Amino acid sequence: MKPRHPVLGFLISFSLSASLIAQPSSESPLMEPATPQSVEVAQTIQESSAPAVEKKSAMPVMPVEATGIQQNVFSSADAFQPVLQAGQVSAAAVSPPAVPLISPECNTWIQRNQLELDKLQVYVAEVNQRLEKLRKELHVGDQKRRQQAVLIDFFEQELQSLRKRHPEQDELTQTLFAELASQLPESPVFRVESDRLVLMTDFILIFGRGEVSTEGKTRLQLIANALLKASEMIPAEVNWRWRVEGHSDSQPLRSITWFPSNWELSAARAAGVARYLIGQGIPAQRVRVAALGSSKPVEPNAETKDAHWRNRRVEIHLVFEKE
Repeated sequence: MKPRHPVLGFLISFSLSASLIAQPSSESPLMEPATPQSVEVAQTIQESSAPAVEKKSAMPVMPVEATGIQQNVFSSADAFQPVLQAGQVSAAAVSPPAVPLISPECNTWIQRNQLELDKLQVYVAEVNQRLEKLRKELHVGDQKRRQQAVLIDFFEQELQSLRKRHPEQDELTQTLFAELASQLPESPVFRVESDRLVLMTDFILIFGRGEVSTEGKTRLQLIANALLKASEMIPAEVNWRWRVEGHSDSQPLRSITWFPSNWELSAARAAGVARYLIGQGIPAQRVRVAALGSSKPVEPNAETKDAHWRNRRVEIHLVFEKE
């Protein structure tokens, strides 16, 4: 029967040969008999290697008829076992080092990108803080706008009640603006209604600043002359004013950074027109300026560019005040 393990087969063959040579025989006169000291050493080796034999798993052993030969086979295999173990340890010790999964260049790239990611996270946090600040400011501005809208509605109701109590004032207003309509030509820049004169600010003023442009001065000259002539129709006992109202659209101010909100922008537009009219001869005590922002839109649900353009305007009203 051929042994399964090649090393074990070699050991068995080696032990068989050694046993056959070691046995005394009449055919070998040169072989010396075993001495008591050699027998004692053999027994010591067999006893020290016995535990290793018991712990070993069952291995196929070639049957041998001679008992002495079989004992020598096991003794030789057990004596060689430390050599096998020493060989295994040496193999593990001299095994090549493990190759790193990430190269130094890749590790450097990862660290550099991690730094960039950290910077981006800090920037995003700063942007979020700014957005939160803008939300709070918009909330405060919206509250102010609502409060001012309530005041405007109150004054409008007061004005309507005064007109009801003084129908002659309402009649005078309609007569005066009808005279303005007859004096002024039709124009895409302004229009005359029954109780007001409406100016489209984009043609009169420098957009976003409230300053009268060169072309706007030419067009306002016609309006100033018409207002001066209409003023002569008002009885001397009547306490009246030209009220110049500034209106804006509802779009937030993005590029116009010198005005905090549309309220200040509408005030600057109204003040620019009033300043020019006063310069053309209208008495300053007869002029009032009001800023309404986006609280009184012509197009309440403006979504198109033209609708926003129509909401940006300056209106001139004739108002009556108590002494």
